[in-house]
Order: sequence, then C-alpha cells, then structure tokens
Amino acid sequence: MKRKQQLVVIGKYVKKYFAEFQQPGYQFHNFKRTKAIISAVEKLVKKTTLTEDDQFILLTAAWFREIDLATNKDGRRLSASGIAKNLLISQQTDPALIEKVQELIMVTEETAPVDKALPSIMLDALYAYAGKKSFEALNGKLRRETEKVKEKKVSKIAWLTETYEWMGLFHYRTDRARSLWKKGFQKNLSKVKLALNKRSVPADLVTPKKKDRRTDDGIC
Repeated sequence: MKRKQQLVVIGKYVKKYFAEFQQPGYQFHNFKRTKAIISAVEKLVKKTTLTEDDQFILLTAAWFREIDLATNKDGRRLSASGIAKNLLISQQTDPALIEKVQELIMVTEETAPVDKALPSIMLDALYAYAGKKSFEALNGKLRRETEKVKEKKVSKIAWLTETYEWMGLFHYRTDRARSLWKKGFQKNLSKVKLALNKRSVPADLVTPKKKDRRTDDGIC
C-alpha cells in the first residue's frame, strides 16, 4: 500500500475510533484537536527535506498521538502507541517504521533530543495552538476538561498561574514553527500575564515550571 493511501486509511480509522469511543466532557482532546495537529505537521514539513518515510512516521504519529486521551474502550484505556501498532501491523508496515512511530507518539519535551527533526516537529505541532488567536478559548476548554477528568474544580487564578508557568519556559524548536507561531505565542503569553496581574497575582513572581505534556491523567 502506498504511503498516501495508507495515511488516508489511518485518518479514517482514527476518525471512526473517536466517533465510537470519545468520552463525554473532553472539550479539548478530541478529533478536532487531532486534525489541528495534523494541519500543523503538514505546515511544518512543507519546507523540509524529510524523506517520504520520515513524513509518514510524523503524520502517522500525529494521527494517533492523542487517540487514547479521550477514549475508553471496553472500560479500559488503550495506549496510543498500542492502537497504532495494531493498525500498522494489519497494514503490513515495516516493523522498523512501526517502532519509530511508537517512539514519536510517546515523545515529550523532557525526552526529545533537541537536535532531532522528527521529535522537534511533533512537539512544535502539539503546541501550535498556543500561538494562535484561538488560544484563550482552547485553554478555557482544556481547563473545563481538566475539571471533568480530575473531578475537581480548578479556579481561574490557579489555571492562569499554571498556564503562565509552562508558557514561561516553552519555546518552539524549529525555525519554521517560530516563523509561524512565535509572535502569536508571545501575544498570548502577555495576555495571560495581564490576566494574572488584574487578579492581584503579580506574574513576575510566578516561577516558570516545566510540565510533562503527556501525563497519566491525559492532560497534555
């Protein structure tokens, strides 16, 4: 099966999976979010010299990256890498490529080498939303989703503080991502800082903290 054809099948599979197993209350992690990640990856690979296999690995990992976060099949959450592996095996995909897809699905800011193209592009795509005008609305949806998942109220001040903490340390890894979203990211960071200041929480006193964007509770 040709790579483009294979990706079409993968996309349809993921869409169907979300339709069948999407859990209520997930306003952020859903099929729309996955489509946004795919769109970001496609923009990031446009001006690269990545091989067809590398682009396939990236796009496949992007399709499956968050499929397990908002779905629960038969009362248990299957891992995104496991779901991807099962489908790719059924498509008779090279085992070496499957392994690379699985590694990329699970990559985090803490584990990704700074000099590797595929992890850098993946992470930049995941955070593309932070550099867009829709960030405030999406961040609000993520807050409400977090409350649903953790069954615990999260105050707006606490959420703004947490948002400012991770944004204060975050940076896009690729030149392409910086050209696309850095300006918007800085504007959104300034808005978060202003919102904190208005609530009598001096943003300058908030200590930036790294946040593992792939945690067990599914918030990433």
